[in-house]
Amino acid sequence: MTKIVAVGNANIDITVFLQEVPRPDEDVDADSVSLGIGGSASNFASTCALLGEETSIVAVVGGDPLGSLYLKEITQRGVDTGLVEVRADSQTGFVVILNVAGSQRRMIRYRGANLLLAGDVLRRRGEALRSAEVVHTSSVRPAVVRTLIEMGLRLSWDPGWTAVSRYKEEVSELMETGRILRAFFNEKELRAMTRLDDLKRGATAIHEMGVEEVVVKRGEAGSAALILRTWYEAPALRVRAVDTTGAGDVFDGAYTVARLRGLSPGEALRAANFAAGKTVEVPGAVRGLPSWSEIQSFLNGTS
Repeated sequence: MTKIVAVGNANIDITVFLQEVPRPDEDVDADSVSLGIGGSASNFASTCALLGEETSIVAVVGGDPLGSLYLKEITQRGVDTGLVEVRADSQTGFVVILNVAGSQRRMIRYRGANLLLAGDVLRRRGEALRSAEVVHTSSVRPAVVRTLIEMGLRLSWDPGWTAVSRYKEEVSELMETGRILRAFFNEKELRAMTRLDDLKRGATAIHEMGVEEVVVKRGEAGSAALILRTWYEAPALRVRAVDTTGAGDVFDGAYTVARLRGLSPGEALRAANFAAGKTVEVPGAVRGLPSWSEIQSFLNGTS
């Protein structure tokens, strides 16, 4: 039985590192380019698998070279692709990430086959989804989450900024179903959801919707969680960030594995901060991910 099943996007990430964005009719030289798999759920699944948990992903890719590359790369990370659907007549989704020195990154997204992740695909995988200990979905359309809930599943969910900013009312409605066991937000998303500046009050508002565990990612300020009305906090790792792509997904995955393995909420937050912090020091979403033994050494104060 697969312990963890992720549901969401399967992308190829093309990350371009450059000093400046070209102006109209200009071109600039890139410092370097990184090519790898991406998508929030894919990064989450990769993290869980690389940390040693049996992990599968439900996603849709095209029958094109990018789809083949995706399947090869995520399999090498230890993720079971038996639940991935290949659509021969579609193109695999991709994201071009412009990582400009000293500036925030810019992203150009082509959704492609990801738009085909819908009720029919999910229902065909119902048995596998129901047998998992954790079903986690992230950065998907609310309709996908609604279908999973209608299938009787209880979920871990990271809505992401697009869902929070565009579909706030629907996200709130789904949070109120009582089927969301764990919800992940960053500070911006939590404030947008609740209109509360105080993070603890915001997390309490989400908890009162029916979410058992509310986890808040705070970047350089660390992380926090509200569980059974108890508030936990953990400081961030001091790092020199090179590429923040996928750091939030790595956090989600490491936190999930830590909780599955019986770590306390405070320890799980520290473990996730460490994993995400080490990841941003290296280009690529999960290439800098530490091993589980390295995470344990950090928690024990021996690293």
